[in-house]
Amino acid sequence: LQGAAEEISGFYPETRAAVEKVFGWELGQDVSIVLVGESSAFEILAGTPEIVAYAVPAKNLIVIDYRRLQSHPFTLRSVVMHELFHLLLHRHIPQGGLPLWFEEGVCQWTSDGLGEIISGGGGALDLAVIRGDLLPFRFIERSFPRDPVQMKLAYEQSKSVVTHLVDAYGRDAPARILDLLKNGKDFDVAVEEVLGVSVDQLEEEWRASLAGPVVWLRFVGHHFYGLLFAFAAVLSIAGFIRVIARKRRAFREYENEQEAE
Repeated sequence: LQGAAEEISGFYPETRAAVEKVFGWELGQDVSIVLVGESSAFEILAGTPEIVAYAVPAKNLIVIDYRRLQSHPFTLRSVVMHELFHLLLHRHIPQGGLPLWFEEGVCQWTSDGLGEIISGGGGALDLAVIRGDLLPFRFIERSFPRDPVQMKLAYEQSKSVVTHLVDAYGRDAPARILDLLKNGKDFDVAVEEVLGVSVDQLEEEWRASLAGPVVWLRFVGHHFYGLLFAFAAVLSIAGFIRVIARKRRAFREYENEQEAE
């Protein structure tokens, strides 16, 4: 993995500077980045096959499943940036002061929308909206579900709510909340001071913003080919049934003619 390591070494200084510039905070200590060459070994370290990287703030460490990233050649820098944001937030905000859904949403929003899960995105969230199965904020405050589908949903929800927060309250809203957390404010208090609404009200606003016909359009867009093949299969089955029915009807008419003769 020497080539990959050299690639990271090349873009790391600029990427680190970009991360520090976003909130005006410094990472401080040096960061170690470990590239794992076997996905099975990475899965043992990560405890799940669903993610491609993770950060260990206590050790200023980033671990990346490089083999899986080889099929996504343009994401290595974004993954490093994403994990650097995790380290940055944990360096400046007291332990326990940052809900996981907000942390993950901020890190995705600031790193090209990328999370630890590499996927098309949006499908799990739209399906949950249609079914009414969204995860409550309090449920993903300290950890994400281990179930792969719900884990993907937790990541998509986190990104979606921070995007909504930015759209509704301005691009500086996340930074203002984080500054208060850095100074020791409780998360609920910080949200209310910056946004003028409680966390529960923010969640209600966000859920309301997802409702409507737009979600069906996005759902169809994400699953267009699957729905197209399903529709074609239904048409094929219907056509087959019609052919069988027509043959049976013709056979009965033939028998009736024979009996009449």
